[in-house]
Amino acid sequence: MEKICKMLKRNNKGFTLVELMVVLLIIGILVAIAIPIYNRTQDNAKQKTCIANLRTIDGAIAQYAAENNTTVAEFGNANSGKKITEIDGLGDYLKDIGDLKCPAGTDEKEGTYSIDSSGKAVCDCNGDTDDKPHKYPLPVKVPGGGTEEES
Repeated sequence: MEKICKMLKRNNKGFTLVELMVVLLIIGILVAIAIPIYNRTQDNAKQKTCIANLRTIDGAIAQYAAENNTTVAEFGNANSGKKITEIDGLGDYLKDIGDLKCPAGTDEKEGTYSIDSSGKAVCDCNGDTDDKPHKYPLPVKVPGGGTEEES
């Protein structure tokens, strides 16, 4: 009989409410630290993807210019301000040119690529982190607070 009573008797081992609240507080602090880091990492990845797209487009422009006996500057003068999807013949040098959009674009301003007067590709969206158009080479932070262009 005593065995049965002991088996039916509840074991009072467990966590107190205070211990559970401390665990939730620690998890909340970790989440508060992790979310901004995750968002910053996502923004950096979008910006670097945009810059990689710009380099790819510039390579396609150089190829197009070389095969059509022109210079990149002449190509830029002839196509300045046009979106890359509006330039005849450039699609032969870029895969899925119609789907090429800047990943850092927003709902209000979709990122599209166009050509400037020097023949370089530019993105019309602003970067999420610095509100400046994407360009390369990326600026490098130097000691003393300034930046210098990467080579």
